[in-house]
Amino acid sequence: MKSQEGFTLLEVIIAISILAVGLLAVAAMQDSAMKATVEAYNTTERTIRAQDRMELLLSLPYKDSMLLAGSHSDASAPPGYTITWNVDEDDPVTNSKKVTVFVSRQDRNRTRSTSIACMKPRL
Repeated sequence: MKSQEGFTLLEVIIAISILAVGLLAVAAMQDSAMKATVEAYNTTERTIRAQDRMELLLSLPYKDSMLLAGSHSDASAPPGYTITWNVDEDDPVTNSKKVTVFVSRQDRNRTRSTSIACMKPRL
């Protein structure tokens, strides 16, 4: 009885095929992770811009022109961004105005938006 040494060519081809399928799966997963990271970064960027605008609006006097009832927009928004805000009429019950800030950005043939809302009390 002879002892077999080494691997046959068929065994090597099967092992390499299994390894290749595994590496392709890891590469696809890496691509998905990178796309998700970019989307998370863009969402964070929009949220930070909305928060910055909201902080500015809340720091203004109650009767400032930027806090008049209606829709407003930022003409000096960074390239690619649209920053708008809506101020609701004075609410006599709560003695405040509702301010909603919207930040939009065009990302690869689609527009993504983020909004935050807050109450501006009359002090």
